[in-house]
Amino acid sequence: MQCILLKTAEGVDIIYPVSRSIEDIILLELPPESVYSIIDQASIPPTRVFRGAWVYQEEQLTIDLNIARVIQKDRWRAARAPLLAQLDLDYIRAMETSNTSEMAAVVSKKQALRDITGIDLSGITTADGIESFWPEILI
Repeated sequence: MQCILLKTAEGVDIIYPVSRSIEDIILLELPPESVYSIIDQASIPPTRVFRGAWVYQEEQLTIDLNIARVIQKDRWRAARAPLLAQLDLDYIRAMETSNTSEMAAVVSKKQALRDITGIDLSGITTADGIESFWPEILI
């Protein structure tokens, strides 16, 4: 099935023809100055994880890997938030019992979680590779 890849100020939109033909959509619904391409639906990435990194380049859909790396780190931040919250509770419990060794262990774990966003992803050169790279501490 074919669809329309439309360049927008925010990135790209994908328009799937449902009740009209692609030609009718282009003629009747797109502004005349629109930059678009007709693409095969199979060329759209199967995962929407990096939807915010999709760009229109040379009449095709590509993924900006630099943006994908930022998105991946945001996913890590979301995954670590409940872990940090639990460690905050663990620290308070250790404080209540004056367990300084447990307090130090919690501080160390929290720092390790904070450090994950410093991991360099520049050596990973595919969107699939970026998506599949997940720090062990978050598992």
